[in-house]
Amino acid sequence: MDLFILRHGEASYEASSDEERPLTLRGEAETRRIILNCAETIPGHCKIIASPYRRAQQTAAIVSELLQRPIEASWEALQPASRIDPVLEKINNSDFDSLLLVSHQPLVGLLLNQLAGLSPGQESMGTSSLAYLSGDDALPSCMELQWLSHPH
Repeated sequence: MDLFILRHGEASYEASSDEERPLTLRGEAETRRIILNCAETIPGHCKIIASPYRRAQQTAAIVSELLQRPIEASWEALQPASRIDPVLEKINNSDFDSLLLVSHQPLVGLLLNQLAGLSPGQESMGTSSLAYLSGDDALPSCMELQWLSHPH
């Protein structure tokens, strides 16, 4: 399995709720830059799955546009305060062998470090950071971190 984990782009704090926070122009630009820099390593059959939050949906829309493929689904399990177990269950119960998840901190950091068997907080993901992990199963310590790229 190929698993790409993308933290949403920088978002504005000017919104009626956390769920409605939109991307800033910088967030849009950084997302474009990271996807264009890494596009060659993302398989053509990779499925895009995003959190339902506005900033994650906007980030996923940029990914969809640049990679020329649709957003496959929106998973409630990818919300910021979600636990890791439901996400792993959804990944492992899907038919997909290549996923690009668009989500939030602290979830993206937990996924990255636990799946790669790293110490908690060893690798961090700023806005628009993209990690690539591979392995047979999306289980703690069962995937290998291939690379982690930041837009800065």
